Amino acid sequence: MNYALLYPRSNSATGGTANTAAFVSAPTQTRNSDTADGRVDWQIDQKDLIFGRFTYNNVPFTLPGLLPSVTQNGVTVSPGGNVYAFQGTAKDTAQNSQINFVRTISPTVLLQLGFGYTRVNNQSIPLNYGVNASQALGLPGVNLGDQVTSGLTPVFVGSLASLGSGNFIPIIDIDNTFQETGSVTLTRGKHSIKAGAALIRRQATNIQNNFGIGSYTFNPLPHATTQEQLSGLTALLQGNFNNVERSNSLVPPHYRNWEPSVYLQDDYRAASNLTLNLGVRYEILTPFTEVKNALTNFDPTSGKLLVANQNGVNKYGGLDPTYSNLAPRIGFAYTAKPGLVLRGGFGMSYFQGNYTSNGSEKAQPFVSDYRATNPTSGPPTTVFSQGLPVPTPSSATNPTGNVNDVLNKGFRISYLEQFNLTVEKAFGANVFQATYVGELGRHLAQITNDQNAPALISNSALQTLAQQQGITTSAAFNQLRPYHNTLPNAQQIGQFTSTGSSNYHALQLSLTRRATAGLTLGANYTYAHNLDNVLAYSNEVNDGYGVVPSQLSTLEYGNSDLDLRNRLAVTANYALPFGKNLNGFKAALGKGWQANTLLVWNSGVPFTVLEGNGVASTNQAAQTNVRPNQLGKANRSGFNINQFFDTTAFAPQPSGTIGSERRNPLYGPHFRHVDLSLFKSFPVFRESTLEFRAEAFNIINTTNFGQPNNTLNAQQSATNPDAYAFQSSTAGQIQSTSANYVPREVQFALKYQF
Repeated sequence: MNYALLYPRSNSATGGTANTAAFVSAPTQTRNSDTADGRVDWQIDQKDLIFGRFTYNNVPFTLPGLLPSVTQNGVTVSPGGNVYAFQGTAKDTAQNSQINFVRTISPTVLLQLGFGYTRVNNQSIPLNYGVNASQALGLPGVNLGDQVTSGLTPVFVGSLASLGSGNFIPIIDIDNTFQETGSVTLTRGKHSIKAGAALIRRQATNIQNNFGIGSYTFNPLPHATTQEQLSGLTALLQGNFNNVERSNSLVPPHYRNWEPSVYLQDDYRAASNLTLNLGVRYEILTPFTEVKNALTNFDPTSGKLLVANQNGVNKYGGLDPTYSNLAPRIGFAYTAKPGLVLRGGFGMSYFQGNYTSNGSEKAQPFVSDYRATNPTSGPPTTVFSQGLPVPTPSSATNPTGNVNDVLNKGFRISYLEQFNLTVEKAFGANVFQATYVGELGRHLAQITNDQNAPALISNSALQTLAQQQGITTSAAFNQLRPYHNTLPNAQQIGQFTSTGSSNYHALQLSLTRRATAGLTLGANYTYAHNLDNVLAYSNEVNDGYGVVPSQLSTLEYGNSDLDLRNRLAVTANYALPFGKNLNGFKAALGKGWQANTLLVWNSGVPFTVLEGNGVASTNQAAQTNVRPNQLGKANRSGFNINQFFDTTAFAPQPSGTIGSERRNPLYGPHFRHVDLSLFKSFPVFRESTLEFRAEAFNIINTTNFGQPNNTLNAQQSATNPDAYAFQSSTAGQIQSTSANYVPREVQFALKYQF
């Protein structure tokens, strides 16, 4: 009842009476940004120079809840309204300092030494932080006396706004990076040779719980006698939740790693019209260690969890450093004749692919994972008012529940191969460029929501198996898990592997017209195609990805989430010609004006049509949104906000089978905008000036739409457990604007330069 009372009375009569219609709110977001820079140079003598620099940046942000605060039992509680919106306060504080020493040993030999330090403090703090809100509302076992478990436990109530402080927060990330560098540059004839080394030390602290104060779901329930669907709010009032989960990190990790590197580079002027850039770099990116050895990973061969420095496992949690990170680099510039230049290059670079919470190596025994589900009919086995159990350590040899955020034992360093070829032609005041750009990604991080998923099985086959064994379908599903013999009580195993790949190819065209009669023009067009079998970070539940974990590299290969096929940008700067003959006060006001414009257009970003209900692998599977069968072309001619794509081009497949739709076959609405600005500088005193700016963004007020609803509502047949049909839904409809859309915005600014 106390949770239900967090919902406010309606303040809008739209669609009904004042007590049955919606509650409308538009809370004010606040963001500030402060930056300070400083630099000191000391020329000790003609040969020695020392300079240092310091930069500080602070960006606090406040996102209030959608629902008004409520006071219960003497405690003021913010109900929130969207637990996945990261409502609350956030701050991003970054500071960097560095000191460099440069010594000119001789006219042909230069020594450079440097040290740098960077600290980033990134925090997202939820509503009700530091307030034992759940305890005040009568929910026991949640608020344990520390700030991390303070707040209001999130609940999802049917189609109503969700309540609570938010899932996946608080987030407290504090990163320290120390870097030492040194190089020697030697000039000899046609060669400029540079040899150097660097050492990077990283320290990272991560405090985050996925569901640290629990997360409840209240779905509509069937009436005991009439079987009529009761609302989620009725289920909340009864305390009859559908499921609850709680996941706590018992040992907040403090990561450490080293990154030593050496390199050699030669800029060789082979001829008067040919320059070669030759180089090679070698680096070691060690896997992370943790100061208390709180790292857990997964060995798919043995089916066991690997805990750092336990049972013969190394300090990296079973991972092995990669010592083969050799990166050659080559480039050239060739002037075929005056005004015609050919340039090209190839290079490799290495990076670690587990910079994300899903690859944090936080799992049992350093986390507590609790889950409970009530039956869909009959009395609940557990009710809401009973609260949650206190988090306790779980066994690494026999973990219970889900195992999340582990790396595959074979996880290794990712790398990119990048190459390009450019032809540049100058004619008159114009320069035209045509460039081919390619990039190949290898050993990229792939996330698997459930490495422990059974082979695909139909609903009917699972029901038959459960009946034969006299157990529930859920228990039968768990017994089919591939690691049931070694980890009998483990369910989902979410892990990162490094078997992903990507292929990017692009044609880039550029035309620049240098200032002529006060006019400067520039136009750039890119046609590109990006294919991969990996997902963007924190996008692991999209695209129907990972239904068959063993076939990620083949089934999931398709248009990348970042595949932007076409992009055009045109810029123009024009020094307005009027007022050239004015003098004195009139000249100060009338001449020296400059007009600028920017036009941007790009084609839409890709998306996948999904179906709910876990059709591909029964409704027991972790991946409930999967790809259906695609029967034909789904693109529609023209633009229709109510039916952006043809929903009849898709049909549900029988349960236990994979849909024929490939990943990201469709593309969303185009994006375009035109900006215009007007500048004028006024002389003030000596070299100082005051610049006036009038700037209009999206001056023609073009609306840019977001992606259409891409989820089809698949309902199971009442007579055939393996058959599904799509029900009426809003799939194909566009119901929002693009996240990058800004309505016409006009601003004025003054800038003083001295």
